[in-house]
Amino acid sequence: MNWLGYPRFVAQGGDFGAIVSMRIALNYPDSLIGLHLNYIPFNYRPYLSDGEKLTGDEIEAQRKTGQFFLAEGTYAQYRQLNH
Repeated sequence: MNWLGYPRFVAQGGDFGAIVSMRIALNYPDSLIGLHLNYIPFNYRPYLSDGEKLTGDEIEAQRKTGQFFLAEGTYAQYRQLNH
């Protein structure tokens, strides 16, 4: 983005773009003004700093998301197996 003349910018991504935008945020935090993610993939795991842990509520949310993915996420599972 610096090469394009944008020293500061926002990132937005959905589906696979959510993963890309999160990596941009982690790699260039000083340049990022904001981050918007939507349709975050079921396999997403949040970035945790050294020593940081998920809360009980966050662990439960991930468990429920995993259950939903197995029961209702056929399209996403099909895409992962075939791409």
